[in-house]
Amino acid sequence: MKLITLLICGNVINNLLILHFGYHKCLTSYYNQIMFEVTQVSSLRFNYFAGDLSQFTSHIQSVTSDHLNVISINCRKNFPWKSIDFHAGSHFIRDLRDLIVSGYYYHKWCHEEWCTTCFYNWEYIIQDPLYQKYISPSVSRDISSMSYQDLINMLTKEQGMILELIWRKGDFSNMYNWDYNNPKILELKYEEIIGNEIEAFRRLFQHYGFDDEMINYGIKIADDLSLKNRKKSSSGNHVRKGTSKQWKNEFTDVIKDEFKKLYGDLLIKLSYEQDDSW
Repeated sequence: MKLITLLICGNVINNLLILHFGYHKCLTSYYNQIMFEVTQVSSLRFNYFAGDLSQFTSHIQSVTSDHLNVISINCRKNFPWKSIDFHAGSHFIRDLRDLIVSGYYYHKWCHEEWCTTCFYNWEYIIQDPLYQKYISPSVSRDISSMSYQDLINMLTKEQGMILELIWRKGDFSNMYNWDYNNPKILELKYEEIIGNEIEAFRRLFQHYGFDDEMINYGIKIADDLSLKNRKKSSSGNHVRKGTSKQWKNEFTDVIKDEFKKLYGDLLIKLSYEQDDSW
């Protein structure tokens, strides 16, 4: 297999970091799969640390000077920006309402350990006013020994999405406080990527500084792994459409009202809405 050396402006990249920031159910797996495939034919090294900052920090300290290191990590408000010198980055966001819907259906069946392991840390959820108002009155048993998945499958769809709304508060806070004007970071929306994967990832790889050969290889992988092709080859039942505005068919008036109170301004800030009339 031919090894592609990554170039920036004709110079081999040495000891440089590229950082990718995302959120659960916001193309993280898709991005990671693409970058993993790219590593197989290049001098690039790729790591994904989810939200584990301790592992991320430890890895940064061990980075060698003979490889370009691309790191994918979920957004965290305490990310150590000032201590990290990186070449370029990217940040994916998605309509917050669709994150609620996608997460709800995914968490009902997924096999992620945090979601399926008993003795989930419920403290921040059960103390939330939304939990007390909409979920607690109908839960007759002690949930302390239950998994997140156990509970979400006990609830009605409306309650389950309220639970997701509570669970997402950290992500939404990070979205609100994110610096969207950092020239090193390319901002892309889920809705700009789905159905336009080739051009979206062409922009991404150009921003990273990949040479033409690497860009062409990367966008081929992005197209091969895109949702439209994944659905053609999938025999499973868990590949959902992935289209935008799914929330319109899923949100009840209760969910809409509570969402507007908490995050109506964030939807406007991110240009998903112009006002609260939705």
